[in-house]
Amino acid sequence: MEGDRLKKIRSVAIVHGPLVAAVLGSACYAVTVFLGPLLFLNIFEKIEPLLLIIVLAPEIGFLVSTFYLLKNPTKDRALKTIRQVNLWMFLILIGSIIAASL
Repeated sequence: MEGDRLKKIRSVAIVHGPLVAAVLGSACYAVTVFLGPLLFLNIFEKIEPLLLIIVLAPEIGFLVSTFYLLKNPTKDRALKTIRQVNLWMFLILIGSIIAASL
């Protein structure tokens, strides 16, 4: 938020506060969590148990990261959540590559 203030950027966190920014960001993660498995369920007629685990593990990680961000919407928690989300996205990418090769 300090960078936004220095550059006079009217971000959600500056205008409405860190809690609103955390809720908005968490809503975006929630959309990702709910839409992600639909992609796999519509493409594949038969769901392999391994594929289901590969897809659901990062989705659960998104939910846990979102929960902790909403519980403690501070700068440090937001930075930690960004790193975790990057990890979950990487795992989803790997899962997508594995799913495409099955």
